[in-house]
Amino acid sequence: MPPEIPGYDGLVEIGHGGFAVVYRAQDHRFNRSVAIKVLTGSLDAASRKRFERERRAMGTLSRHPHCVTVYDSGFTSDDRPYLVMEDMSGGSLRQRINDGPMPWPEAVAIGVKLAGALLAAHKAGVLHRDIKPENVLCSAYGEPKIADFGIARLEADTLTSGTIFATPAHSAPELFEGTAATRASDVYSLGSTLFMLIAGSAPFTRQKDEPAIAVITRASREPVPDLRPRGVPDAVCAAVEGAMAKLPDERPSAAEVGWRLRDAQRAAGIDPTPMAVLAPALAAAAATTNESAMAEEPAAARVVGPIPEPKPPVPEPVSAPQPAIPPPMPEPSQEPVPSPLSRRSPPTEPDRPVSVAAGGQTTPTRPPGPRRHRSVRGVVAAVVVAAVAALVIPLALSQAEDSGDRRRRQASPATAASPPGGTTAPTAPRATGVQAPAPPQTAPQVIEVGDAPTGLASGNGSVWVGNFSNGMVSRVDPQTNAVATQIPVGGRVAELAASDSGIWVTNYARGTVSRVDPAENAVVTTTNVGGEPIGVAGDGRDAWVASYRDGTIIRVGPEGQVVARSKLGGNPLGVAVGEGAVWVTNHADGTLRRIDPANAQVVATVRIGGRPLGVAVGERSVWVTNEGNNTVSRVDPSTNAVVATIPVGPRPFRVAAGAGSIWVTNRSNGTLSRIDPVAGAVTGTFGEVGAGPSRVMVAEGSVWVTDEDGRTVSRLDASP
Repeated sequence: MPPEIPGYDGLVEIGHGGFAVVYRAQDHRFNRSVAIKVLTGSLDAASRKRFERERRAMGTLSRHPHCVTVYDSGFTSDDRPYLVMEDMSGGSLRQRINDGPMPWPEAVAIGVKLAGALLAAHKAGVLHRDIKPENVLCSAYGEPKIADFGIARLEADTLTSGTIFATPAHSAPELFEGTAATRASDVYSLGSTLFMLIAGSAPFTRQKDEPAIAVITRASREPVPDLRPRGVPDAVCAAVEGAMAKLPDERPSAAEVGWRLRDAQRAAGIDPTPMAVLAPALAAAAATTNESAMAEEPAAARVVGPIPEPKPPVPEPVSAPQPAIPPPMPEPSQEPVPSPLSRRSPPTEPDRPVSVAAGGQTTPTRPPGPRRHRSVRGVVAAVVVAAVAALVIPLALSQAEDSGDRRRRQASPATAASPPGGTTAPTAPRATGVQAPAPPQTAPQVIEVGDAPTGLASGNGSVWVGNFSNGMVSRVDPQTNAVATQIPVGGRVAELAASDSGIWVTNYARGTVSRVDPAENAVVTTTNVGGEPIGVAGDGRDAWVASYRDGTIIRVGPEGQVVARSKLGGNPLGVAVGEGAVWVTNHADGTLRRIDPANAQVVATVRIGGRPLGVAVGERSVWVTNEGNNTVSRVDPSTNAVVATIPVGPRPFRVAAGAGSIWVTNRSNGTLSRIDPVAGAVTGTFGEVGAGPSRVMVAEGSVWVTDEDGRTVSRLDASP
């Protein structure tokens, strides 16, 4: 018999699960139909705790347009807790595919929306832990919304080790080893759900009389079934396969899944589906809920031992951009903010994420390339209990494949405007005027260095390139344009920097920074700095490292010792040293921080606006790329003020200064822009730098550009 709940009547059961019964009821106060979820059974301590988790999780996420809204909560007369939610009368996605799979464009559009909802959950410190088509409900207007946070948990909560609260058909393989759920396991479930929408069934289905353990073992070893024969584009297949990678650290973030799906839509000539994210200011506030405790990596990869507490921040002067700077070009609403290491990603809210580095971010982005495969350790022993208790549909695993097509473009003059004349270090803002045509350029020399090259550095007569996908650092001989040796660092290489003591390498996945000794061609020190280190810059014999997720800047000495650590807040990303200071972009709050290297304290904050990424020092100025409005900002270090804003290509990523010019990679259209610092304008745009130009550096009389979507580094003549 339905319970009596004050304010609601006409309760009719519409569903039930292991822990609750769901009723449809009428809320006469607002003349609306609602769904009421009531916990069943006796209310012991564990059940009460589970309910409190669900209430906090759903309350945190109710404002997201693709999470089910919670209206009310309380206890029935017999002390059973309940939640009052919006009535999702459109049914579940599972019901939608009962008569057959969805067309892939419809499924991809839903996937983008769900990726935004999952990103919001992860930003709030919430794991869903059971994403599947049954738990995605549709409103009366057809909008999909993630529901049933009954097994979600805030990261601060602790659960019994080895307990699996997820549906096996959509569970990540590591969960059957007793590993705790993480953001990566949620992403796996999202990928599996998307696969099922497109294929009409789970990636691996249980055959008649097949033992549960056999299905799980098979799914843990075999790649995800190929959707391409169904007419699904390669970019969509690669996005699904990447989300379902066997190893957690090879999966992209939720944001990155959304970006990749949006890229696939663009490639197919479909307008990208908006991915709802919080505005930067709101995102910063929302991220206070246990964000620092969110487990991104296995326990062994996380920081062990105390980290020195940062000193209280010193009050800092704030310099705003001059009002004469032209307003930024408008961005569409609900555009995602890029990850610290993302490949040609549209912008998204500060993340870590969740991962466009220092220039990133991507996640880091988990770039394409060969993926390692392994059997799930101890799968037989770990799975027996789980299989007997909960197997519904088998698991699926996959290998992620390259989806980048090598788009090649011819060099062409840029079309912007710049004023006549100018100074090397302007002291007042100005708009741009007519540009000069691009100077003649010979085709760049292309050097193959391996999958997903990222960071660049120059030192000891060599060019050094980080490979994100395999954790290697390639040493390139500029005399022969060939890889002389490769040095294993491990994990996910993000950025490189040279100092007097060697080559520094940030490892986004492992939370470390390593120093390579060029004389030995080997890693000689590795320091666990925590968080998600991305940006790095050399300073004498030391290195400055920006930890994206922790919001800190760390100074590391040549012996691997942490010399100083300062809390900046937000998401520090790019790092550069010059003009007597350390400069750090902050992707979350749209600022550039000036840090005194003597004490690691912030002495000035420059308001850049938008989403600043890369930073470079040269021509007596500091240069910052801003993907939020497709510009490069020029900062005068003598006044700590923005003195010029220069339009460049779409989604400017990294920036470098050298050879009398400023060089900017544009990820959305695969080009490299050249800025004349005297004219204050783009004077040339070059397209033969790969499909996903990422990091850029000037060294050995050349401009070097990594193609993170491919396997190469391009070398261009830097002369005027």
